[in-house]
Parts: sequence; C-alpha cells; structure tokens
Amino acid sequence: MRLRSDSRIIIKKGLWTVLVLVVFVTGRHILVPGVDVEQVLKFSQNQYLLQFVSGTTGGDLSTLSLFSLGLAPWMSALIIWRVLQLFKKLELDKITTTRAYVLKMILAIILAAIQSLSIAFTISLEKNGHGTGFTGSTQVYEVAFIMIAGSVFLIWLSNMNELYGLGGPTVLILAGMLINLPSNTLAYLMPIFQSGGWLTGGIVIATAVAGALILTRIAIVMQLSEYRISIKNVLSSSGFYQDTYLPLLVNPAGGMPLMYSMTIMTLPQYFFQLLVVFWPNNKFILYLIENLTLSKMLGITFYVLVLFVLTIGFAFVNVDPDQITETLQQSGDYIENVEPGDPTKKYLTQKIMSLAIVGAIYLELFAGFPLYLGLIDESYTAIVMSISMVFIIVGMETMLNDQVQALWTKNNYQSLL
Repeated sequence: MRLRSDSRIIIKKGLWTVLVLVVFVTGRHILVPGVDVEQVLKFSQNQYLLQFVSGTTGGDLSTLSLFSLGLAPWMSALIIWRVLQLFKKLELDKITTTRAYVLKMILAIILAAIQSLSIAFTISLEKNGHGTGFTGSTQVYEVAFIMIAGSVFLIWLSNMNELYGLGGPTVLILAGMLINLPSNTLAYLMPIFQSGGWLTGGIVIATAVAGALILTRIAIVMQLSEYRISIKNVLSSSGFYQDTYLPLLVNPAGGMPLMYSMTIMTLPQYFFQLLVVFWPNNKFILYLIENLTLSKMLGITFYVLVLFVLTIGFAFVNVDPDQITETLQQSGDYIENVEPGDPTKKYLTQKIMSLAIVGAIYLELFAGFPLYLGLIDESYTAIVMSISMVFIIVGMETMLNDQVQALWTKNNYQSLL
C-alpha cells in the first residue's frame, strides 16, 4: 500500500530531524580540549542560573563541550533585533532577508564571544596546555573560539532543521532539556537516598510527579484556550455568519517568554563576569554579579519585569493586529459593530493587549512571583524553575504537534480545479 503524500513528507522531515538530533547529541559529547573538568563542575555548581538557562536553550555547562553555549546567543540576538526594529529610523524592515540574517548572525557571534570568554576566563585551564599546545591567555582565547564555532554551527543546524525537518530550533531545545532532566533529578534525589531517607525520597518523587501532571494540565489548558470574536462576511446570508469567528489565544505569547526571559537574565551575568577579569576589585561589578541572580531581591525583581514585558511583546509578535485587519478586509470579513480599517485594528489591539496581560499575570503567578520565596529558602528557587521548565516543554511540544498536524491535514482537501 502506497503512503499518502503527506505521510511521506512527515517521514522525510522526521528522518532529517533524527539526523539533526544525532549530530546535536554527538556535539554535546565533544569536549573542549585543555579544560580542567573539576573546575567546570565547580563553575556549574556555583552558577545554577546559568546552568539551568543553558539547558533551556540546548546548551550544557556541566561539561564544556562544542555545544555548551546552545542557542542562547541566537535567541538573545533575535530579541535585540526585535527591539532595534522598534526604532523606525534604522529602517531594518526594509533590508533584504539575507542581509537581515547576516546581521543577526554577526550579533549572535558577538554575544557568543562575550559568553565564551566569560566562561573561559572564569574556569581555570590546565597549566600545561595539554590538548591545545598553548598556555596562558592564548589558550583562553582558543577555548572561547571553539565554543563560538560550536554555537555558530548549532545555529546553522537549527536553521537547517527548520527548512527540512520538524520543529526547527524547538526540537534542539526540547532535546537539550530532556537530556539534562535525568541528571538534574538524580542530583537532587541522591543526597536524600544516600542519607537513608527512602520514605522521604518516595514522597518527594510522588509529589513531583503529581505536581508535574497538574502543571502540565494547566499549561495545556492555557496554551489551547481561545477567546472567539464573531466575524461576519458582507457576501454571506445572515444564516451562516454565526458559525464564523476569529480565534485569539487566551495566552497569545505561550511559554516562550519564560525561556527568553531566562536568556536575557544571563546576559548581564556573562558581561559582568567578563568585566571582573579586567577589574577584579571593582565593588560595583562584584555587587551586580552577586545580586543580579534569581536568589537575590534585585535579580528576582529584574526577572519579573523582563518576563512581564516579554509576555506582552511576544503576544503582539504572535498575533499581529495589522495583518489580521488586512486579511479581514481582503476576504470581505468584518467584526460585528466595528468598522473595517483603523477601527478594527484599534479594537484588535485592545483585545490582544487584554489577553496579553492575562497571560502575563498567569506566568507571573506560577513562574515569577514565587521566586521571592527563594529569599526565605534557596531550595524554593529550584522548584519554581522546574515549574518554568514544565511550561516551556508543554509550549514547545504543542508547537511541534501543530506543525505535524498541519502537514498531515494540508492534503486532505481536493483541488477545485
């Protein structure tokens, strides 16, 4: 029996994604030469936020490998690029797609250089230069160059998966998070079991599983819930327009603001850690390094504000009122009691803003404000970060499922000609 054309497309794209994942996993095991492994472990334990965020962007700082930076530089570059587009004088919306991609890549390389140099200078390298042939600062720059090259290759790999595979960069990020999940779980549970607390460990596991299931359910409901706006068509009779509506997600931004907020949080950390190499006794820089984390009041407040702003911003990125207004006009549709054109655009902007605020409050209640509990006990910080991870995973799996469903159903309609 011959496979349907859409089935063949899904299989072809799925096989390409499998190949991409094999390369991704292999790259995670290619260690950077000349690095003191013990110092890497010490660094990752002292930088919990950087380690966690690295996992949410496809990276891994527990071992310094070719793909340790993950997609964080690219994601940060996309955010900065979006902010620059707000300045109309730059006219970034008028440049070609190819040139825009090159400029984004240059920006990502700059950010990757800051992150890799910060890590390389912070981590002690083997004094004998074993594996590299260099010693001193030259070796630091060599390690940084290898990490930058790995990040650029990973960005290219994610773009290839977006063109030929399934899920684009989402698959790599999701794979990185799931790969790190068992080790992170064992690192948390092993001390409990080693101390003889088998009952306590069992209760913790049961509670974690139940909590994850409840959070998953909440995330799915918020991810799929819609606010429907009735639509009429000037060419339709009154008996048919009632079943037509414009769906707007209750949480238009999805779970992406969580991941991007964490990425934004790490940029100052990398930058200040690089500065402290040159000014090791600067009290202001040392203060920011210590306090601009998710275990301190300043860092938590900054994260809460960034999360709120990005949730609003992503809502308008995912749901563009200008595009919807134009589409309604071209199809002859209109919103009841709202005039086409600018009044429709204004109406949709207000609705999207209201839903964006609902989504922002939802994310803040589960993944933002509870971080303040970490000021009482730092163990709460890890729990709240785990909640964020559940929301991120659900959001990415929903996006991947939507893409597969779209490929599966696009050929179910017969041609009219």
